[in-house]
Amino acid sequence: MRTVEVAACRNGLRAAGLALLVLALVNGETYALSIPVTVNGQPIGSIDANVGVDGAGNQGMQASFTAQPFSSLSDLEASLGQDHLNWFQKVVTNRTVTPDFPGRFIDPQSGGQGALWADDRPWYWDEVAPPNPLPLGKTAPPTFIPPPGSSELRENTLNDDGILEFEDFPSGLDLDFVTCLISDYGNRKYHVLGSCFSWTAAPGAGGLTVVTNPLVAAFQTEFAQEILNDFGWRLPLPPTLVLLVLSLGGMAALARARRRAS
Repeated sequence: MRTVEVAACRNGLRAAGLALLVLALVNGETYALSIPVTVNGQPIGSIDANVGVDGAGNQGMQASFTAQPFSSLSDLEASLGQDHLNWFQKVVTNRTVTPDFPGRFIDPQSGGQGALWADDRPWYWDEVAPPNPLPLGKTAPPTFIPPPGSSELRENTLNDDGILEFEDFPSGLDLDFVTCLISDYGNRKYHVLGSCFSWTAAPGAGGLTVVTNPLVAAFQTEFAQEILNDFGWRLPLPPTLVLLVLSLGGMAALARARRRAS
């Protein structure tokens, strides 16, 4: 649930990762996660997620993908021939349903939710500039600035240091999230990189938000269908699966030819 905006770096990759749970105690009761990401068996970085605390004492989830051994995300993009990285986030359970926040939704919803504007892409950080003027009743994320010569938006420092960050400090709601690193091909196709992580944010003592249950999670088939239905982005078959389908088709054709010949 975006309440603090940083923006998306543009870079890309196709990866599969082995998730590792690291028992790093945070605030006495929660854990940090480290999720290695590999491409064709070669490590290209890791996702690290942990519970943070804002200035008011509310807990939230913070994460980063660090590209290694690449010196920048741009180098990673060039090596893998894809367009950019971003995060996908799904609210899988909302126990405080309101007109702006249904029971389950892609976060943020197309066009934004509540008073906060968002673009019409299925990813967490906006990738196009807010319209001017904004729709009535909407406010723009203040830290979004476009890089020179591009309509895409990157982190507000414009530094490409090989790290894509994530942070979410929801407040006043009781929600379960799944958050995933994705690679956007730039043609409304994408892949999910490594494993996802799930977490819960709920009001705690004194009304302050408490984050619990950070765990390694999987990208669900229903997420892909919702991304396709609501936003038009497609998750293509992984190359290995495509080859398997082609092989099975070839075997079936060969079997039919043998039956005709006999």
